[in-house]
Amino acid sequence: MPLGSRDLLRGSFWLVLASILSQGSMLLANLLVANLLGASGYGHYALLQSTILVLAGLAQISFGVVIAQQVSSLRVGNPAMAGEVAAFCFLVTAVISIVFTAALLIGREGVASAMFRDAALTRGLALAALALPWFAVSAVQQGLFNGLERFRDQAAISVLLIPLVIMLPVAGAYYGGFEGALAGLGLAYFSRAAVAHLVLSLAFRRMGIAWSLRNLRSKLRLLRDYALPAALGGTMISLAVLGGQTLLVRSEAGSAQLGLFAAAFTVKTMVMFLPNQMAGVLLPILSRFHSGPERDKRRGLLYLNLAANLLATLGLVGLGILFAPEVMGLFGRDFSSGSSVLAILLLAAPFEAATITLYQDVQSKGLFLLPGLTVNLPLAITVLAGAALLIPTQQAQGLAMAWLFGWMVALLGTILAMRLGSGAVIAGERDR
Repeated sequence: MPLGSRDLLRGSFWLVLASILSQGSMLLANLLVANLLGASGYGHYALLQSTILVLAGLAQISFGVVIAQQVSSLRVGNPAMAGEVAAFCFLVTAVISIVFTAALLIGREGVASAMFRDAALTRGLALAALALPWFAVSAVQQGLFNGLERFRDQAAISVLLIPLVIMLPVAGAYYGGFEGALAGLGLAYFSRAAVAHLVLSLAFRRMGIAWSLRNLRSKLRLLRDYALPAALGGTMISLAVLGGQTLLVRSEAGSAQLGLFAAAFTVKTMVMFLPNQMAGVLLPILSRFHSGPERDKRRGLLYLNLAANLLATLGLVGLGILFAPEVMGLFGRDFSSGSSVLAILLLAAPFEAATITLYQDVQSKGLFLLPGLTVNLPLAITVLAGAALLIPTQQAQGLAMAWLFGWMVALLGTILAMRLGSGAVIAGERDR
């Protein structure tokens, strides 16, 4: 059995369980919200949710990934430094989130009218601004859980929050339309952030790690060498999704077509839950082995993870395509025409799963700028260019096809990054 397999399987079990609980409850909430709002209202809700995700991604500047990679390497040999890195990441995320919230609150009317061409989104953008910090903080918290390899804690939090994750957006949609659903979603993420902070603080105490804002100036290299390059890559994907959705909502069919795409994208996201969660387990383990004497044996673990992800993804893709009309019908009668959109997005899932898994090999070596340039940038360009060309004639199907082409390109870029990254690491070791 490859080195680290037991850690991978144990961590994957708890993290996949947490994902099933959290994303399963989120899927149920989205199904109920979609049935209450219809395709057009759900399109507005999905567009504002994507806006939050993009801005939250910029606010936390990929500290979720950086904190996982750094803390996993430091928590045993240098726990004081691990505490300093964690505190620094949360401080910077909080400051940037507050700035973005204020900017969006001030400029919400201009964004609604000029960017989305829909003044009805103005109040929703204000609610999105208030929810933004909790999305950003939650992303960093998840990275810290992964870096500490506290996967069981994440499952416990997911169980605790199931009622809130389902009830708050649904109740909001029932009483306040898409704006109420957005407010409920923001409250759910606030609750998640509060509970996760308490659990993380208790974990720090047990592991002898203390939150510390000492040596802040020395941590600025995390921004330069890790966070900013990682954010450059990670945010591009979110920007590509938001950009494609913006083009779609500005098209002739508008929010109704966006609602179909958003529903299909939700199902695709559920299909991708296993690769995404196993990547969260894989990164800290590969990082730990990379900094130790066993680093040459980690490739077997990487390919074991890849095989498991592809096997699971292909099975779900087959079922999803076979029952696409029934799956889309769960969102409501307005969504039954979106089965072809779902089928196209599911065809992209194996390429996405392979890319996400292999991507961890590059990031575990502390290389963040390289995959941003070879993977994320070509992916974003392909998705946006494809969307601009295909949406005018194919609507939601065109955006789905652009997503498929983007991940084909991304997989090729990931393979290139792995080869270039191995050469860079070997050269760096020779220099030392």
